[in-house]
Amino acid sequence: MSRHLMFLCLAAVGISVAAPCLAQSDAELDRAREQLETLRRSRPESVPEGTLSSVEHYLDVVQKIRSKGGQSDNSHRYFSRAREALDAAVDGRDAVGARRGFVVRGYRSSISKVVQPYSLYVPESYDPSKATPLLVVLHGGSSNHNLFLGVVFGNNLDWDTYSAHLLDLFEPRFATDWLVAAPNGFGQVMWRWMGEQDVLDVIDDVQRHYTVDPDRIVLNGISNGGVGTYSIGARHAWRFAAVLPMAGAPSWWQYLVTSTTPLERRLISAFGAWDSADNLRNTGLFQFFHGTADTGPMRPHYPPAFQEHLKRLGVPHVYTEYDMGHDIMYRVHRRFKLLREIDHVRRDPRPSKVWLVAWDYRARRQHWLQVESILDFTDAARMVGEVQDEGHRVVVGTKNTDEVLLHLRDCPIASTGDVEVVVDDVVVTKLGASRPDELVLSRQGFRWKVGRRPLADGELRKRPGLSGPITDVLHTCQVHVYGTGVEDDTATLRATARRAAEGYWAQWTWDYVNDVVADSELTDEMIQRCSLVLYGDTRSNAVLARVASKLPITIEPGAIVVGARRLESKSVGTRFIVPNPLAPDRYLVVQAGNTAAAVAAGNNLPDFLPDYVVYDENTTARRPRAIFTRRYQPVIAGYFDNTWRLAE
Repeated sequence: MSRHLMFLCLAAVGISVAAPCLAQSDAELDRAREQLETLRRSRPESVPEGTLSSVEHYLDVVQKIRSKGGQSDNSHRYFSRAREALDAAVDGRDAVGARRGFVVRGYRSSISKVVQPYSLYVPESYDPSKATPLLVVLHGGSSNHNLFLGVVFGNNLDWDTYSAHLLDLFEPRFATDWLVAAPNGFGQVMWRWMGEQDVLDVIDDVQRHYTVDPDRIVLNGISNGGVGTYSIGARHAWRFAAVLPMAGAPSWWQYLVTSTTPLERRLISAFGAWDSADNLRNTGLFQFFHGTADTGPMRPHYPPAFQEHLKRLGVPHVYTEYDMGHDIMYRVHRRFKLLREIDHVRRDPRPSKVWLVAWDYRARRQHWLQVESILDFTDAARMVGEVQDEGHRVVVGTKNTDEVLLHLRDCPIASTGDVEVVVDDVVVTKLGASRPDELVLSRQGFRWKVGRRPLADGELRKRPGLSGPITDVLHTCQVHVYGTGVEDDTATLRATARRAAEGYWAQWTWDYVNDVVADSELTDEMIQRCSLVLYGDTRSNAVLARVASKLPITIEPGAIVVGARRLESKSVGTRFIVPNPLAPDRYLVVQAGNTAAAVAAGNNLPDFLPDYVVYDENTTARRPRAIFTRRYQPVIAGYFDNTWRLAE
């Protein structure tokens, strides 16, 4: 289609013209995808891969609109942007990177087959030769990256109409000199797991394509995004100059407003700011905002209780409340007057004293302290590190860890003379003139020593990227494998796998898609590339039968055996996570049951799960939002020990 004819189609009015435009545009969409793949194979150096990923997202949006029977202005505008970027790329120009104002970008995520989008505001004054501060804003419920950035910049809409405007392309109604990024967070998972990873990946992607001041990155969000700001801001505090939650809940146990078992309390303590508040001690500004008349699930009494908690800990903070309801964003931002007021706030990249609370390996670092081994996964690992004696002494105190890493290049140690390293009140080593960028220390026997703790031959040990719990698999790409060995069960197992592969395990996900294959179709390349999720039992699933003897929970025809307990009820099933015996650097998740119906019922488990769960018809009678309720408790649940065996 010529550009002139394309313009006529886009400008056409009336039913008689719309149909031929749609048909021709479908053909043009196919040609655009072919051109995109050609460019990927022979991409000019001046055109980043991120630009081509952005074009792929534009085309995905066009396809999504058309799949719903629509041929809206949004479809035309996204296609026009894709066409503009493709034509420029052929000429060696980066049209996406050159755009100012609102820019919709995409990047290829390692945990979904779908290109992940985010929206970015690039100021007219942006100069790539100068470092620019970055504000990261997290959307609330019912919103997405695109709509939320529009709202942040003054395009106010009634919340009831959000769903009709998710794909609108807005224009900013006011300006700032900051870069402003709005991640998508995989939809409405409230910024946990893949949602948290998306925020970190978006920051990385913005830094890849724009000149960002790493000491002036600020995290901010409202409602669900406020929950995410509390959580990500505390778990990854060392990355941010300021953390500014609005109208959120500081802890998940506050938000859920229900009694919890010790196991469940541990699971939800990993997220939110309450149980990781010590990490925020080095944040340049930790300020949270709430409305005293908020009638939603983010109750007005949450922040004052959190404030008292922070006072007891001695964590610096500012709490600001308003005599209004939930929608406080414009009151807080005031057309970005807030950014002008915090323009002086900087992250200290080399603090002399660092606090670290790590509930898992996905958030194991604060500044120059990093946990390499968590001893007991029922609790957090904790460390405090301090540089003393004018940089000639590094003192570290530890709890619940036997291996740590010191990022010496980020540690304000003396540049000359010896540096003494002390761990748990014992001098471990002295560093001379020649020093590594990183220093690993481990407890071997009763003493801390330099170097990693040696592993015995064949010893399997929890470690970063391979530690559980079940939800940790959501940080990885997955291949969901259904069994075909029992013909009557195949359809049920296939449907179960497909539902989980599209993100059902973490409710309300968007753009989260993984492969689904039959056990007979699984290839060695798939096994090595991604985590495997197996559905069925040893009769129906050939892959499960292949590895069953190496698993800590025994799956037999008609029975699940956990330690001394043999469970034979037809409604009993299990889900658990272990290293994959076929690819030891990847996860294996098993969702098995004594019947195919029991396997399918496993999709009804709540979001937060430990390493293993055994359930029955009572457990899965209804889908809890986040954790097990008092009425719907699991049969057995817990963590494997540090060597992936059932704890005694």
